Amino acid sequence: MPQLEQLEQLEQFVVDAIKTESRIDSVKVNDAFLRNTIFTMIKAGNILDQIKKNVFYDKPFNRDDLLQLVYDLNHYALDLHAIIADDKMNNKHKEEVNPRLFHSIVGIATESTELLEALAHNGLMGKPMDNVNIGEEFGDLDWYKAIGCDELNIQWGTILDTVITKLKARYPDNFTSEDAINRDLGKEREILNTMETK
Repeated sequence: MPQLEQLEQLEQFVVDAIKTESRIDSVKVNDAFLRNTIFTMIKAGNILDQIKKNVFYDKPFNRDDLLQLVYDLNHYALDLHAIIADDKMNNKHKEEVNPRLFHSIVGIATESTELLEALAHNGLMGKPMDNVNIGEEFGDLDWYKAIGCDELNIQWGTILDTVITKLKARYPDNFTSEDAINRDLGKEREILNTMETK
């Protein structure tokens, strides 16, 4: 498929996706319940990131960081337990956050969790992966990304071009573990700043 046709297909996907979007005027949620849940996922994600970098880049684990992450996870989990035990989840107030970006970001996080469930319950248990389910979750991730692209007024093709430009700067020839670990974040940010948003 020619590149222009592919870009038009991606932009049409965004148009079609937002037709099925549930829109709200504001995000109303228990602030402590939301924040503790998000921070729990961030800490767990940072542990998983260390595992990924160790597996794919041979980057050594940072034991002190891991211990701190586990300590923080325990703290947030205890706070979540107290909120749920005291039945305070539904004590809601309005968050000062863009509802569409909230929907996009939280949706991507929850769909990513479903992909981790597929890995945990199948691949890591020695069972065959359900490729149809994984494909569905990839599609759901794109749906949530489409909502974010539309809200930020970023063309999907611009995102893809910018990511490739960033990766070419990071890996001038081909992937190396050294380049993956020792990134020039300033140079990468300059590239990312070329992306036009609202």
